[in-house]
Amino acid sequence: MKKNTKKIVGTVQRKKDKNTIKIIIKSYDHKLLDLVAQNIFKVIKTTNSEATIVPLPTNKKKFTVLRATFKFKDAREQFEIRLHRRLITIYSAKEEAINSLRNISLPGGVDIQIK
Repeated sequence: MKKNTKKIVGTVQRKKDKNTIKIIIKSYDHKLLDLVAQNIFKVIKTTNSEATIVPLPTNKKKFTVLRATFKFKDAREQFEIRLHRRLITIYSAKEEAINSLRNISLPGGVDIQIK
């Protein structure tokens, strides 16, 4: 039997640098999240560093609530919360890029994790 040896096209494999920074951005509003990701990407490009933006899967939380507390058990409502995420990877980050990232102002409702 032959093994499936398909190559993945479009992935970039780099050596792990000590200067690689990963930024995860989370928000409930995807438009606001894309705006913040583009602003961070522009700041990184001004410092002549390489970066990529990758959209991560959206987490969905569903809640089911009874409409009536006692009599009508079949009447229910469902609510959903979506958490959108983006991953920004900075390759060969310079000190200028790190200092400029510290000075970025973010709107409310956007969470950032830097690794």
